[in-house]
Amino acid sequence: MTFYDEKPLSLDSIAELEEGNTIEAKAAQGRDGRGELPGSIWETYSAFANTSGGWIILGVVEEGEEQRLVPVGVKDPRRLMKSVWDSVNNAQVVSANVLQPQNVYELEESGCKVVVIYVPAAARQKRPVYIKNDIMQGTYKRNFEGDYRCTESEVRQMVAESSEQSRDAAILDRFGIEDLEQETIRAFRGMVGARNPDHVALQGDDVHLLKQLGAIQQDRRRNELVVTRGGLLLFGKYSSLLEAFPGMFLDYRERRDEPDAPRWDDRIFSDGTWSGNVIDFYRKVYPKLVSDLKVPFQLDAYGRRIDETLVHKALREALANTLSNADYHASTPVVILKKPGRFIFTNPGRLRLPLKKILQGGVSDPRNGVIHRAFIWLGIAERAGSGIPTILHAWQKQHWQTPVFEERFEPEQTVFLLSTASLLPEEAVAHLRQRFGAEFEGLSVEGRVVLVTAYLEESVTHARLRNLLHLIHSRDLTMLLQSMVRQGLLRKEGTGRHLTYYFVEQEQDIAGERGDGQLSLSDAFYADSKGKEGSSDDSAENFQYRAENSQHSAVSSDDSAVSSDDSAVSSDDWKILQKIAAPVASKKRVDPVFMKETIVKLCQVKPLSLQELASLLERQDVNLRIQYLSKMVKAGEIFLLHSKSRTHPRQAYYAKNEG
Repeated sequence: MTFYDEKPLSLDSIAELEEGNTIEAKAAQGRDGRGELPGSIWETYSAFANTSGGWIILGVVEEGEEQRLVPVGVKDPRRLMKSVWDSVNNAQVVSANVLQPQNVYELEESGCKVVVIYVPAAARQKRPVYIKNDIMQGTYKRNFEGDYRCTESEVRQMVAESSEQSRDAAILDRFGIEDLEQETIRAFRGMVGARNPDHVALQGDDVHLLKQLGAIQQDRRRNELVVTRGGLLLFGKYSSLLEAFPGMFLDYRERRDEPDAPRWDDRIFSDGTWSGNVIDFYRKVYPKLVSDLKVPFQLDAYGRRIDETLVHKALREALANTLSNADYHASTPVVILKKPGRFIFTNPGRLRLPLKKILQGGVSDPRNGVIHRAFIWLGIAERAGSGIPTILHAWQKQHWQTPVFEERFEPEQTVFLLSTASLLPEEAVAHLRQRFGAEFEGLSVEGRVVLVTAYLEESVTHARLRNLLHLIHSRDLTMLLQSMVRQGLLRKEGTGRHLTYYFVEQEQDIAGERGDGQLSLSDAFYADSKGKEGSSDDSAENFQYRAENSQHSAVSSDDSAVSSDDSAVSSDDWKILQKIAAPVASKKRVDPVFMKETIVKLCQVKPLSLQELASLLERQDVNLRIQYLSKMVKAGEIFLLHSKSRTHPRQAYYAKNEG
């Protein structure tokens, strides 16, 4: 596994990149043509260091409508590199040097030389990284393709994060044990005892337990017990929490993916009807998170039934991780969203460690150490920082899409998406094994995912695969794709950001079909910030809103035969469609001819996406596409709504009405 601090492969690989959130290209030619550091480079340096890191490439320009990065070279790269090191070690230029020797280097090919500067994300103890010796006016963050100056509140937030080891260890003046919910403390004691009856914290009264946990401390000045921030967050009464943390809001949401379904099938949130504290929220939410998981029959070494799986443990870790790392002083909520095929965990506050260290495990730096300690006592979290690797392992064992972390910066949030969509559907794997034999077997897991995705979607892009293979480095993915092209497994067309890889079996069928109505995770990440009702607390819902609702919204058709105004599926239309589909949906097997006739009838009512057809017919979408829809499109029995763009995010199928 490689990470973001590795070198680009070559100058050729730069042509496949584009300026964006982690890439900044500068011509850096200078007045004399020998090369000179642009003045704005240090704003970008500050922005990269204060966000997620990135590359500054000197001697490269953007060209053409495609905005391809084209190396033009610099004549004296050594001079530029010396200027970088001279400046980065000058406190009057930048406040901190986050570069290592390997982060600044020269690339050369066919006489063209460029300088690459990889700026890693600064450790929280070094943030904010600012320029011109001015912390308030010289602190920047990266936002899509630009650098912007941080507000004073953002700067203060970074300073607070840098100076505290644990945000919840400090005491709260004016709050005492009377502000804690006794029922929650009793429940917590029982949970600890069920796991470890001999725990030292249980060898005394509640005051002893709370002291051991760090939930209360002795104020030696006044000789009285006071509550810590973590103690109040874990066990506090609703009114006391509201007073100490006015922005705190815990929210669990659950909803089905059905057109007529209510907005929420189930919801637990800080509404004043219960304590609103962290322990009670965990007790209420965890059983609901795992309620639909299947538990295979298996016994432990003592012949006792094992009643949970790795996925249970992963979801428990994810919930505890979200609650332990939330910034409860922020005004944004903690949101846990459960929907068919996905779990989304959102907490205010960004990652405390670089993503590289989080994924590797072995290092723990929770924002709220007292809350984290409580979960350790319950056997949910571990001090060794193994929580995220545990989740990744569980998802990998299931061959599900790699969990995705996203850091947002306005407001600061961390989003953790766990999708249960399979990367390697059995039917597709079986077909590719038969088609390629030993070549398929010889591929790495990542290679198989690439080929399976290209087969199912007929074409893929670098960006699409990066969303599926979140842990693979961008440069490693480029190398893998190039290798698969050389092997004859893929065929590529286009350049730069328009470079597309096609499945070779489909290369003669460029106008073939593809219509699953799905959006990539990237599309979902940058979905419109307003939910269905424009609620300000819908951050987690908005994460998937556009992806899940695009198939029901009006679309613009490439085909004049179908009006885009006719593409939305109303509740009345859905009832008609369900009636047509019922004879197929009620049976496991039907005659193929009858299945095709039913599909045509459905598509005559409204243009329908793959997911809508699969839901109506109660069939697996992959099987439905391979066995019927692809063949019917080629035979002219049904048509693509977006025939000129097979991978259109709002793709749908329609059929012409006879007569």
